[in-house]
Amino acid sequence: NNSNAGECTTICSAVSCCFSGSTLSASTSSTRQGSVVNPINTEICPKAYDPSIASSYEEGSEVEDNGVMYRCNGDPWAFYCTQSNFRPNGSNDLWVNAWSE
Repeated sequence: NNSNAGECTTICSAVSCCFSGSTLSASTSSTRQGSVVNPINTEICPKAYDPSIASSYEEGSEVEDNGVMYRCNGDPWAFYCTQSNFRPNGSNDLWVNAWSE
């Protein structure tokens, strides 16, 4: 019986699955017949990236964009997380210095 059924239609990693307000990760349990991978609801996904509050993002801030979770990198790049033109997965190629998947 999987209590998480329906929350996410795809088994995926914690950094790339933000569906229905939940992040799913996989756990492995061993049996005599081998290993079984079971999705487990581990945490609530961060809020979507919001350019109107970009100035509040700091090192370690987590945001979601198009189902992918991003974390603001440390210095010297954390400052750029506060700049909306460095939004995760944005048109400015330098965003990868500020945010990590």
